[in-house]
Amino acid sequence: MNPAIGKLQWSLPCARALMFAGSIAGFLSGLLGVGGGFIIVPALKRYTDLPIKSIVATSLGVLAIVTGGGAIFSAASGSLNILVAALGGLLIGLLLGKKLSGPHTQLIFSLFTLVIAVSLFIKGVLTLNP
Repeated sequence: MNPAIGKLQWSLPCARALMFAGSIAGFLSGLLGVGGGFIIVPALKRYTDLPIKSIVATSLGVLAIVTGGGAIFSAASGSLNILVAALGGLLIGLLLGKKLSGPHTQLIFSLFTLVIAVSLFIKGVLTLNP
């Protein structure tokens, strides 16, 4: 971060590290359906000195682009009820956001991630042994 202008100062090692992290995030997202935030947020934290608010904003901006595109294509194919999806997500987010602190939100997210990982592992094992 260049303190004089308050922006990220690109250097070759920084750009190389972030391009590698972005490639890994894209690969894992496409292969496993894992969100890119699992890779992007730690990579930005490690290879830049951006404040955490900027890192989270970057991750959420990418998430908005990806999910917005997915919602548009689903709606175009007729397989998405936009009103129900948008209102449901909005209401759940508002209720949880007001009642949970940051550490509790992280804990819940970690538990959901663990449950999903275990279920995928079990599903994989069961498909190997019919």
